[in-house]
Amino acid sequence: MKDYYFFVSLPRAGNTLLGTLINQNPNVCCTANSLILDFLWQNETMKDGTTYQNFPDESSFNNVQKNIIHNYYKDFTANKIIERSSWATPTNLKLLTDYITPNPKFIILYRPLVECFASFMKAEAYENEDVMINQLMDVQGFINMTATSIVNVLQSDHKYLFLTYKELVAKPVATLKKIFNYIEEE
Repeated sequence: MKDYYFFVSLPRAGNTLLGTLINQNPNVCCTANSLILDFLWQNETMKDGTTYQNFPDESSFNNVQKNIIHNYYKDFTANKIIERSSWATPTNLKLLTDYITPNPKFIILYRPLVECFASFMKAEAYENEDVMINQLMDVQGFINMTATSIVNVLQSDHKYLFLTYKELVAKPVATLKKIFNYIEEE
């Protein structure tokens, strides 16, 4: 049986660097942005459709939802999966606790928003900061969703490990030790 952890971080906050370092251990897989949340959400919207309404078999539906993550990672050799997405927006957190685990464990990688925006400006070559901010901070935009997720985890009773980009860059070995201790992996 695999253990699942849920990684929440702003884009341009060191996610790729951290994932690359974590994935040096073959027993751990830190994913790129995951499809699992999209699968859960898309399936959940089917409840409003006429097909489901004609035969609302909640038990069978729940079986599908509860097994999505296990089926998706069935062939992965790693026993510890660090799932990356905006898991803790209110809707997403409900999907997570309803179908995957009532007690999720989170890993948060934080980098100040100003630094993330500066990194976007440099990487994406935006000509206008206002355009960039409007695109990135849209209510359904990735930055808003991940920032909301971080705040929701910090305000919840769920377990979490809080890391910063600054400590990852300055002390990568110590940061990895914190993570591996948290997930109970050597």
